Amino acid sequence: MPSESWTTALGLVAAALTWLSYIPQVRKAFPRDANEDISLKMLIALFSGLALWIVYGLMRSDSVIIIANGIGAALVGDLTGLFWTKLCEKLSLERSFGHAEEEV
Repeated sequence: MPSESWTTALGLVAAALTWLSYIPQVRKAFPRDANEDISLKMLIALFSGLALWIVYGLMRSDSVIIIANGIGAALVGDLTGLFWTKLCEKLSLERSFGHAEEEV
């Protein structure tokens, strides 16, 4: 059986690879305003699942689970915040444009 330090290291490497998987999505979608490719419902479900994993990790006192899912939740939270901001900007522009047409 592997030692606890090797098990912890393996968990942290797996977590780091998981965190890194979010970065290309953010870099691809948001500079180009391509957030139509991302589902808000999926982001909310993913964030909720990660939050539950954090609770599970706290209940088991497992630092790898807490750290891995905490950082993942922070990244997904950032992605959700960017998505929401872009959505609000888009709706604001649509409303402004609609009001401008009515006045003409």
